[in-house]
Amino acid sequence: MTVEWEVAPEEAAQLAGRVRLANSQYLLRPILVLVNGKKVPVKDGRFELSTYPGHVDLEVEAKYYQPHRQELFLDEGLNEIDIMLEPAFSWAELDLFARLVHAESAGEPYAGQVAVAASVLHRLESPAYPDTIRGVIYQVTDGRYYQYSPVLDGRINLPANRTSFQAVYDALAGWDPSGGATGFYNPRKTSNRWVRSRPVTATIGRHVFFR
Repeated sequence: MTVEWEVAPEEAAQLAGRVRLANSQYLLRPILVLVNGKKVPVKDGRFELSTYPGHVDLEVEAKYYQPHRQELFLDEGLNEIDIMLEPAFSWAELDLFARLVHAESAGEPYAGQVAVAASVLHRLESPAYPDTIRGVIYQVTDGRYYQYSPVLDGRINLPANRTSFQAVYDALAGWDPSGGATGFYNPRKTSNRWVRSRPVTATIGRHVFFR
C-alpha cells in the first residue's frame, strides 16, 4: 500500500523501504514507521509512500530493537532504503540469554529452544518478574528458589552454540512457539506442585510450557 500525500505524480518522490530484524528471517514484531511524524503502513517489513522531494525525517521502531532515526533527502522518482534494526540488548545480555537457552534446551527441537527464549521475554514483560534479562535469569525467590536450574548448578556459565543464539534472535523477532508461556519444566525431572498446577500453553519435546 502506497501512501499518497497529495503530490502530483510528475513532481512526486517515491520512497520504498524494507525493514529487517537483525539475524532473523522473521518479521513477526509489529514495526512502526513514521515519516515526518506520520505513520506509514508496513506489510511484511516493506513500506511505500509518495511525497514531495526534499528532506524527510524517518523513524522506525520495533519492540526489543533499537530505534532507527534518519534524515533523508528524497529526489524525484524512486528512492529506496534498506533498514536493519539491531536488538536493544547489550552483547553481554544476549550472550547470557543464549547461554540459558543452551543450558536449558540443547538437544530439544529447535521450536522448543525458541519457546524457551520466548518464555524469558514473557517474564521480562510481566510485572511479576524482574525487568531485565539478567534479573529474570538470576532471580532467586525467598533466598533459595532458583528460577532456572542452570544458574544453581553452574551450567549457565557454559558457552552457547550458534543454534542457541539463533533461537534468541528468532524469539526477539516475535516467533513464540511457547504460546505465551512464562515458564517451562520437564515432567520427568520435577514434582513441583506449583508448576504442575499452572495452565499449560504448549508441549514441545521434553518440555511442558505454562503460564
